Amino acid sequence: MGEDSQWVRNDFSGQAQNVVQVGTVNGSVHFHGASGGGSPCRYGLIPAVAPGFQSREALPDTPGCTVVAGTGGVGKTQLVAEYARHRWSTGEIGILGWLSATNRSAAASGLTGLGRAWCGGDPDPEWVLDRLATTDIPWLVVLDDLQDPRDLDGLWPPDSRFGRVVVTTRRRDSAIRSRDRRVVEVGVFTPEQSRSCLVDRLSAEQLVGVDEIGELVGHLPLAVGQAAAYMADRGLTCEQYSRRWRERSLASLFPPAGELTREERAVALTWALSVELADELEPVGLAGRVLAIVSVLDSHGIPMNVVTSPPVTQYLGSTAEDVADAVGCLARVSLITWEADLIRIHALTQRATREATTDIPSIARVAADALYSVWPEADIDGEATLRANTTALAAVAGTELYTSDLHAILLLSGVSLGESGQHGAAIDYFRRLLADATDQLGPDHPDALNCRNSISHWQAQAGNIADSWAGLRELLPDLARTLGPGHPFSLMTRNNAAYLRGENGDAAGAVAELQALLPHFIRVLGPDHRNTLNNRQCIAFWLHCAGHIAQAFAAYRQLLADRTRVLGPEHLHTLVTRNNIAGLLGDAGNPVKAVRELEALLVDMARVLGTDHPETLNSRVQLTRWRSAAKGTEAPLTELEPLLSDVARVLGPEHLLTFTVRRDTARCLYRDGNPARAIAELETLLADQLRVLSTDHPDTLNTRHSLAGYLRDTGDHARALTVLLALLPDITRTLGPDDKYTLDVRYQIALCHIDNGNQDSGREKLEALLPAVAQVMGLTHTYTHTIRELLASPQG
Repeated sequence: MGEDSQWVRNDFSGQAQNVVQVGTVNGSVHFHGASGGGSPCRYGLIPAVAPGFQSREALPDTPGCTVVAGTGGVGKTQLVAEYARHRWSTGEIGILGWLSATNRSAAASGLTGLGRAWCGGDPDPEWVLDRLATTDIPWLVVLDDLQDPRDLDGLWPPDSRFGRVVVTTRRRDSAIRSRDRRVVEVGVFTPEQSRSCLVDRLSAEQLVGVDEIGELVGHLPLAVGQAAAYMADRGLTCEQYSRRWRERSLASLFPPAGELTREERAVALTWALSVELADELEPVGLAGRVLAIVSVLDSHGIPMNVVTSPPVTQYLGSTAEDVADAVGCLARVSLITWEADLIRIHALTQRATREATTDIPSIARVAADALYSVWPEADIDGEATLRANTTALAAVAGTELYTSDLHAILLLSGVSLGESGQHGAAIDYFRRLLADATDQLGPDHPDALNCRNSISHWQAQAGNIADSWAGLRELLPDLARTLGPGHPFSLMTRNNAAYLRGENGDAAGAVAELQALLPHFIRVLGPDHRNTLNNRQCIAFWLHCAGHIAQAFAAYRQLLADRTRVLGPEHLHTLVTRNNIAGLLGDAGNPVKAVRELEALLVDMARVLGTDHPETLNSRVQLTRWRSAAKGTEAPLTELEPLLSDVARVLGPEHLLTFTVRRDTARCLYRDGNPARAIAELETLLADQLRVLSTDHPDTLNTRHSLAGYLRDTGDHARALTVLLALLPDITRTLGPDDKYTLDVRYQIALCHIDNGNQDSGREKLEALLPAVAQVMGLTHTYTHTIRELLASPQG
């Protein structure tokens, strides 16, 4: 007995009649078998070190109870086995019990066995627990694979400053949690750990393509180990295994049961056993069917409202509440994790579930309907999650989403991708979708034609006007042939092509083409159809751009009256028309009135659409612009910073409007006397625009032009010239050689040469530039006067 012990303990063996206890009795007196109590004592079979084992999370090194939780196959048992072996081998503990906790009988038998090994005889579990509570010998009891926490009622090892308890379980619910138990969550391998495990078990020749294996099996430790065993046994390289993975069923990729260790065979059954257990919980029989739905979606996060949506509940013949309870059952047995209304599941668990499910085609269609049904509820982060789920679903569903038509979720996901600001990604998405639609539905199917239209749309949004316009002109004959020239889709495509004529620099041609289309819209759709009204908005816009301000005002005012009558004063399109009229007022030289119109509009937008609606934010940006114009100065930083925060939060950091406010913020910094920070902000913005948009996008060209100007103004003429020389061919190709912005870049290049001391080159460029500036900008323009003065000066 240790010096700190306050307990008086007595062992009785053999038969006894009246027993007298001398001194204080603390606790129970038990009759049991032969006394012992010698140390050290080790009981139970600790699993051997798995081949390729990787050390990971450290368990707490303090007395008390630790629960190690995680899904089957993540290596909970291996982690705890390493912990137990280390503490035993270093002499830190004198009693080690490794007990099964798969059911109450196993746990009770384990405690009895530990007591027998420790003290002899055949003690009951309660005596062993009391003995653990009173001994001063350091001890560790492991309860492996706890299935149901109720099985340990009355069997939990006691709290003791000399003892430690570690429990492994797939359960994460409150039944295993208490303030006295620490919970350690065990996840999958890191990519480095997966690689290390494979390197330990395979020859150098087999490691070709090694990094792909971990990705294929989701870095699940057991799966990595079983894949390694499979490859080692058959002499396959990692590349060969990867090919088999894609071509063959899950079961054939792992060694037959007879070749697995006892531990591997046990965990290989985890998924099936877990589903069986979950299905036994209330609501009985539903968890496995819910798991089948989850198995076709994104393993990294499935919104709960997708799983409880009407398409799913109707398919299951259940209620949203029962489905939520079934999700809870799946989480209880660690087949999934569920927190913050997001479900996560291991990719290999998904695949095992799919291969055991016979009706994946129907499930895939139900999942697609579910995603589509909840999309309107999503915010920007929610849309990203839904897009990821659509991508995962499409990979699993194959042709099931391409029956008589493309499922609407496929088109919606691509539109959402583009609207998030990822124009290049949207173009690539619709190109892939076009290829699939062409293969499955034919090149003339309306959905295939729609994909072509979408490609052109996002090319235009990315600033690639030439390719976008060309794509629509190629699409129009096919639409006319398959649907007819008067079909609404054909009319809208003709409208879009006319709009792009204006974007390509021909505003007058755009007006003429759009005006010629208007009678067709009226004849086919009627004067009050939304697409007819949209055509009229395009006409008003290009009248504005062509400089026909009075005609543009008349067109917009009549459009506003008709949209108010047809759609109502609070409809989105009506509100947008008011925004456009305010912008026209500002461009017409009346920024004060533009500010008044926008301030009144924003009150209505905030009430009807909400403060975070994209059009509300767009009008806020316009208001900031015209307030600055009315005051003759840039907007203050105190106004731009909260605006930027709201726009980026709602629309995302890569949206066009976010880029616009970032550029305005840089201009404000420059005006406020912080040119270094302004230049740094523009350089960061430009890098993002080049990545998200393109070198030819108008916003990218604008930022490059502003950056060159700031560099030149701060005396960094060499860097300014570098930016301008790179900009010139892009802006010439995009806007044309006679566009005023192209001429301005040429003008700035000439001045940079002069600033750098290269007078002759600068004068030569000014001489070549003067005729074009005089013709395009006019004889009285500032540039014309400045060029003439510089050429007249002997020193340039």
